[in-house]
Amino acid sequence: SGREGFIVLLTTFDPARGVVPEQEIKVSDIISQARSLDTQLLLVPLPASCNYVATLDSALRYLCKEFAVDLSTSQATDEQVGLRSEKSSRAEDAYHRNVRLTFGDLHLKDIRQWRQAELGEKLGWVLDFPLFEREYASLQEILWASKATARISAVTAKGQSAVHVGQIFDRTLVEKLQQEGCIDAFGENGEFHTLVTFEDMNFFDSA
Repeated sequence: SGREGFIVLLTTFDPARGVVPEQEIKVSDIISQARSLDTQLLLVPLPASCNYVATLDSALRYLCKEFAVDLSTSQATDEQVGLRSEKSSRAEDAYHRNVRLTFGDLHLKDIRQWRQAELGEKLGWVLDFPLFEREYASLQEILWASKATARISAVTAKGQSAVHVGQIFDRTLVEKLQQEGCIDAFGENGEFHTLVTFEDMNFFDSA
Protein backbone atom coordinates (compact mmCIF):
# COMPACT_ATOMS: atom_id res chain seq x y z
CA SER A 1 0.00 0.00 0.00
CA GLY A 2 3.06 2.27 0.32
CA ARG A 3 4.03 4.87 2.92
CA GLU A 4 2.73 8.42 3.04
CA GLY A 5 4.21 11.68 4.23
CA PHE A 6 7.74 10.61 5.13
CA ILE A 7 11.12 12.23 4.58
CA VAL A 8 14.28 10.64 3.22
CA LEU A 9 17.56 12.52 3.34
CA LEU A 10 19.65 11.95 0.21
CA THR A 11 23.21 12.86 -0.67
CA THR A 12 25.84 11.76 -3.13
CA PHE A 13 29.38 11.15 -1.89
CA ASP A 14 32.85 10.21 -3.08
CA PRO A 15 33.21 6.46 -2.35
CA ALA A 16 37.00 6.66 -2.60
CA ARG A 17 37.24 9.17 0.26
CA GLY A 18 34.00 8.58 2.13
CA VAL A 19 33.10 12.27 2.07
CA VAL A 20 30.76 14.67 0.30
CA PRO A 21 33.04 16.62 -2.06
CA GLU A 22 33.31 20.41 -1.71
CA GLN A 23 31.49 20.38 1.64
CA GLU A 24 34.14 17.94 2.95
CA ILE A 25 31.64 16.25 5.25
CA LYS A 26 32.25 12.64 6.22
CA VAL A 27 29.59 10.04 5.50
CA SER A 28 29.72 8.96 9.14
CA ASP A 29 28.71 12.47 10.19
CA ILE A 30 25.74 12.41 7.81
CA ILE A 31 24.63 9.08 9.24
CA SER A 32 24.76 10.65 12.71
CA GLN A 33 22.66 13.57 11.50
CA ALA A 34 19.98 11.24 10.16
CA ARG A 35 19.92 9.28 13.41
CA SER A 36 19.54 12.47 15.44
CA LEU A 37 16.64 13.53 13.24
CA ASP A 38 15.18 10.00 13.30
CA THR A 39 15.03 10.20 9.51
CA GLN A 40 15.68 7.70 6.73
CA LEU A 41 18.86 8.25 4.72
CA LEU A 42 19.91 7.25 1.21
CA LEU A 43 23.64 7.53 0.49
CA VAL A 44 24.48 7.52 -3.21
CA PRO A 45 28.09 6.72 -4.20
CA LEU A 46 29.20 8.93 -7.08
CA PRO A 47 32.64 8.05 -8.49
CA ALA A 48 34.33 10.76 -10.56
CA SER A 49 33.62 8.80 -13.74
CA CYS A 50 29.84 8.68 -13.22
CA ASN A 51 27.23 11.08 -14.58
CA TYR A 52 25.60 12.97 -11.71
CA VAL A 53 22.12 13.32 -13.19
CA ALA A 54 21.87 9.71 -14.39
CA THR A 55 23.15 8.40 -11.06
CA LEU A 56 20.71 10.52 -9.08
CA ASP A 57 17.80 9.45 -11.29
CA SER A 58 18.65 5.78 -10.73
CA ALA A 59 18.96 6.37 -6.98
CA LEU A 60 15.55 8.06 -6.84
CA ARG A 61 13.87 5.21 -8.70
CA TYR A 62 15.55 2.75 -6.32
CA LEU A 63 14.26 4.81 -3.39
CA CYS A 64 10.71 4.64 -4.75
CA LYS A 65 10.85 0.86 -4.96
CA GLU A 66 12.63 0.42 -1.63
CA PHE A 67 10.13 2.59 0.26
CA ALA A 68 7.14 1.29 -1.67
CA VAL A 69 5.89 4.61 -3.03
CA ASP A 70 2.13 4.38 -3.46
CA LEU A 71 1.24 3.94 -7.13
CA SER A 72 -2.43 4.72 -6.64
CA THR A 73 -2.26 8.34 -5.52
CA SER A 74 -0.90 11.56 -6.94
CA GLN A 75 0.29 14.73 -5.21
CA ALA A 76 1.55 16.60 -8.27
CA THR A 77 -0.08 18.06 -11.35
CA ASP A 78 0.82 17.27 -14.93
CA GLU A 79 2.54 20.66 -15.17
CA GLN A 80 4.74 19.84 -12.16
CA VAL A 81 5.63 16.43 -13.46
CA GLY A 82 6.79 17.95 -16.74
CA LEU A 83 7.38 16.27 -20.08
CA ARG A 84 7.36 12.46 -19.99
CA SER A 85 7.95 9.91 -22.69
CA GLU A 86 4.88 8.15 -24.06
CA LYS A 87 6.64 4.92 -23.10
CA SER A 88 6.84 5.96 -19.44
CA SER A 89 5.53 3.15 -17.25
CA ARG A 90 2.70 3.58 -14.78
CA ALA A 91 5.14 3.01 -11.93
CA GLU A 92 7.58 5.68 -13.13
CA ASP A 93 4.68 8.08 -13.66
CA ALA A 94 3.49 7.55 -10.09
CA TYR A 95 7.02 7.88 -8.72
CA HIS A 96 7.37 11.28 -10.37
CA ARG A 97 4.03 12.41 -9.04
CA ASN A 98 4.50 11.23 -5.43
CA VAL A 99 8.12 12.18 -4.77
CA ARG A 100 9.13 15.76 -4.12
CA LEU A 101 12.81 16.70 -4.25
CA THR A 102 13.48 19.52 -1.79
CA PHE A 103 16.56 21.73 -2.13
CA GLY A 104 17.95 24.41 0.17
CA ASP A 105 18.98 26.89 -2.52
CA LEU A 106 18.69 30.48 -1.29
CA HIS A 107 19.27 32.88 -4.15
CA LEU A 108 21.43 31.35 -6.89
CA LYS A 109 19.02 31.38 -9.81
CA ASP A 110 21.40 29.61 -12.20
CA ILE A 111 21.71 26.60 -9.88
CA ARG A 112 17.94 26.46 -9.41
CA GLN A 113 17.35 26.71 -13.15
CA TRP A 114 19.84 23.91 -13.81
CA ARG A 115 18.08 21.61 -11.33
CA GLN A 116 14.70 22.42 -12.86
CA ALA A 117 15.96 21.78 -16.38
CA GLU A 118 17.90 18.56 -15.72
CA LEU A 119 15.81 16.92 -13.00
CA GLY A 120 12.41 18.47 -13.60
CA GLU A 121 11.89 19.13 -17.29
CA LYS A 122 14.05 16.33 -18.66
CA LEU A 123 13.42 13.59 -16.08
CA GLY A 124 10.01 14.55 -14.71
CA TRP A 125 10.77 14.81 -10.98
CA VAL A 126 8.86 17.36 -8.90
CA LEU A 127 11.18 19.95 -7.33
CA ASP A 128 10.60 22.22 -4.35
CA PHE A 129 12.67 25.23 -3.17
CA PRO A 130 11.08 26.35 0.13
CA LEU A 131 13.98 28.63 1.13
CA PHE A 132 14.50 30.36 -2.19
CA GLU A 133 14.75 34.16 -1.81
CA ARG A 134 13.93 33.99 1.90
CA GLU A 135 15.35 36.84 3.95
CA TYR A 136 18.55 35.92 5.76
CA ALA A 137 17.29 37.53 8.95
CA SER A 138 14.35 35.13 9.26
CA LEU A 139 16.55 32.10 8.56
CA GLN A 140 19.11 33.24 11.12
CA GLU A 141 16.51 33.50 13.86
CA ILE A 142 15.31 29.96 13.15
CA LEU A 143 18.89 28.67 13.41
CA TRP A 144 19.71 30.60 16.58
CA ALA A 145 16.50 29.38 18.23
CA SER A 146 17.20 25.75 17.38
CA LYS A 147 19.41 23.28 19.24
CA ALA A 148 21.59 22.87 16.19
CA THR A 149 25.18 24.03 15.88
CA ALA A 150 26.78 24.83 12.53
CA ARG A 151 30.54 24.76 12.01
CA ILE A 152 32.59 25.64 8.95
CA SER A 153 33.48 22.34 7.24
CA ALA A 154 35.30 23.66 4.17
CA VAL A 155 36.59 26.97 2.86
CA THR A 156 37.42 27.91 -0.73
CA ALA A 157 39.86 30.54 -1.91
CA LYS A 158 37.04 33.10 -1.93
CA GLY A 159 36.50 32.79 1.81
CA GLN A 160 39.96 32.10 3.21
CA SER A 161 40.45 35.66 4.38
CA ALA A 162 37.17 35.70 6.30
CA VAL A 163 36.54 32.26 7.86
CA HIS A 164 38.36 29.06 8.74
CA VAL A 165 37.50 25.36 9.03
CA GLY A 166 36.13 24.44 12.46
CA GLN A 167 34.83 27.94 13.19
CA ILE A 168 31.31 28.07 14.64
CA PHE A 169 28.77 29.66 12.34
CA ASP A 170 26.93 31.80 14.90
CA ARG A 171 25.36 35.22 15.25
CA THR A 172 28.73 36.85 15.93
CA LEU A 173 30.29 35.46 12.75
CA VAL A 174 27.31 36.35 10.58
CA GLU A 175 27.25 39.93 11.86
CA LYS A 176 31.00 40.21 11.26
CA LEU A 177 30.66 38.96 7.68
CA GLN A 178 27.74 41.29 7.01
CA GLN A 179 29.67 44.28 8.32
CA GLU A 180 32.79 43.47 6.32
CA GLY A 181 30.81 42.71 3.15
CA CYS A 182 33.69 40.82 1.56
CA ILE A 183 31.78 37.54 1.14
CA ASP A 184 28.19 36.34 1.36
CA ALA A 185 27.30 35.87 5.04
CA PHE A 186 25.81 32.43 4.28
CA GLY A 187 28.56 31.37 1.88
CA GLU A 188 26.06 31.17 -0.97
CA ASN A 189 28.66 31.98 -3.59
CA GLY A 190 30.76 28.98 -2.65
CA GLU A 191 32.98 30.80 -0.13
CA PHE A 192 32.47 28.17 2.58
CA HIS A 193 30.35 25.21 3.64
CA THR A 194 29.02 24.09 7.00
CA LEU A 195 28.27 20.94 8.98
CA VAL A 196 25.22 21.03 11.23
CA THR A 197 25.33 19.03 14.45
CA PHE A 198 22.79 18.39 17.20
CA GLU A 199 23.12 17.94 20.95
CA ASP A 200 22.45 14.21 20.79
CA MET A 201 24.77 13.43 17.88
CA ASN A 202 27.25 10.65 18.60
CA PHE A 203 29.92 10.79 15.95
CA PHE A 204 31.64 7.62 14.86
CA ASP A 205 35.31 7.16 15.56
CA SER A 206 37.06 8.80 12.62
CA ALA A 207 40.16 6.63 12.99
